[in-house]
Amino acid sequence: MTPLDDSAALSALLAERPGTLGDLLAPGFIVPRYDGRSVANVPATVGALLGAQIGELATVPEALWHPLSAGGVDRVVLLVVDALGYRRFVRAIEAGDGDDDGDRAWLAAQGATLAPLTAVFPSTTAATIATLWTGRTPISHGIVGYQLWLREVGLVANMLRLRGAHKPAAIVDLVRSGALQPRKMIPGRGVVEQLQKQQLRCVHLLGLGIKDSGLSTMLFRTPEAVRGYASIGDSLTVLRDTMESMAQQRGLIAAYWDGFDLLQHERGPDSEAFDDEWAMLFGALRRRVFDRLTTAARLRTVVILIADHGQTPTPPNLTIHLSEHPQLAQTLTLPLSGEARARYLHVRNGALSDARAYAQERLGHAFQVIDADEALSAGLWGHEPPHPEARHRLGDLVLLAHAGHTLMPEPENQRPIGRHGSLTVDEAVVPWLAWRLG
Repeated sequence: MTPLDDSAALSALLAERPGTLGDLLAPGFIVPRYDGRSVANVPATVGALLGAQIGELATVPEALWHPLSAGGVDRVVLLVVDALGYRRFVRAIEAGDGDDDGDRAWLAAQGATLAPLTAVFPSTTAATIATLWTGRTPISHGIVGYQLWLREVGLVANMLRLRGAHKPAAIVDLVRSGALQPRKMIPGRGVVEQLQKQQLRCVHLLGLGIKDSGLSTMLFRTPEAVRGYASIGDSLTVLRDTMESMAQQRGLIAAYWDGFDLLQHERGPDSEAFDDEWAMLFGALRRRVFDRLTTAARLRTVVILIADHGQTPTPPNLTIHLSEHPQLAQTLTLPLSGEARARYLHVRNGALSDARAYAQERLGHAFQVIDADEALSAGLWGHEPPHPEARHRLGDLVLLAHAGHTLMPEPENQRPIGRHGSLTVDEAVVPWLAWRLG
């Protein structure tokens, strides 16, 4: 197992800045490695372990998964922990070293492999989960952010809930109103359909609060592939029962937990509660799921734990409000979209030079300002053929946040003290942790 306190792999990943994208992004930003070092490459790797084809992207490096395939693999268990950044994850592991049966010793006994992977851009749930369940990069599936301009409904929408993103449109449910048909928003077969076509079963565990969300409905067009759970304890029971029920079948079992994301938004990434949350979740997975499985459920089963992104502290004093920059606001045709830390600006015809100059002069200390066409050409969202609406959703300028900066429409009464979306190391590098059960 790669040592859990070994920084060499992370340092190497940060130092590698290949291609035009490496030249385009400021030195402090992570270059998304869609070529094999990204969470975008996980679906293809799951497929390779199962002897199946998922998407067209490369797998992660063979050294991370090929040894796990020795003797054949019938099932992959994919655990997705929302907002589990690589460095924060390592700190959580270290915080539990005093336990008699700490995570480090247990993982070492399993022969686990740990490595850092980059996030996709933007480093956010909507873009990443869509990538994991289509096997395609954001530019191809079209979910290129949390809040996106949807021409088909004429407003900026929240892509998790498929509601309006800004007041007063936030009350509009775009699915119930009939304005959107989520199952038709992403063309082509998703991972579930790709596996089913290859005679492999797929079951995904989601909290009941998001099981039927707009994003989930977009991605899981086969309802029987999704099982809901009511709590962490319930998720463990459902996961264990699903693994046992599939002991004689081949396929993918996935589970997703969003508690770490909610915790860091509220308490910040450096909270001690993060370590407690990790100890509760992973300790319970070890003792109440993996250690209780029958031999049949363990046999020829590989477990992979990843995250969609991390988080970084975003103190209130580093927030910039568009309302305090009317000269910039007047150049825009639409409300801000994208992420608080990765904004897309849709600019009036003829005003692009003015908007760019103002953003660079007045916001350049906090954001790297990039032309959307230049970022698109460099492959910021991937190099695949674009979704028909992707270019329209990206606007004209992209603002990537340095340090803990955010750009908001106006002052907020309450705001998260941890966020993500940009490409700093704590939000844009996630763990690959994998081991074989039997």
